[in-house]
Amino acid sequence: VIHRESFQRWLEDPEFTEALDDAYIDVSNKAHLFDIMDADMGGHLSLDELVEGLMALRGSVNKGDIINMSLKIRLLTRQVDSVLSIVQHSLDPDGDLCS
Repeated sequence: VIHRESFQRWLEDPEFTEALDDAYIDVSNKAHLFDIMDADMGGHLSLDELVEGLMALRGSVNKGDIINMSLKIRLLTRQVDSVLSIVQHSLDPDGDLCS
């Protein structure tokens, strides 16, 4: 497990940032890099989150990446709206579940 403070210290290490640069990982947004990779918003990075996050950050962003992410977000939004609608229809006026 990697905590935010440890990761921030790593980002202050020139050898670490040079290694990231050599791997084509953009670290220009150091302040938000941890949050970008903390997929479950748990306040720490698992090894999987770190590896997957760094791999996803490699290279430049292209139009296909943006469209892909936009479509995924649109799908998730529809799914959340659907679940919310089902839950709202399952509640009585007092907010309790209908039997």
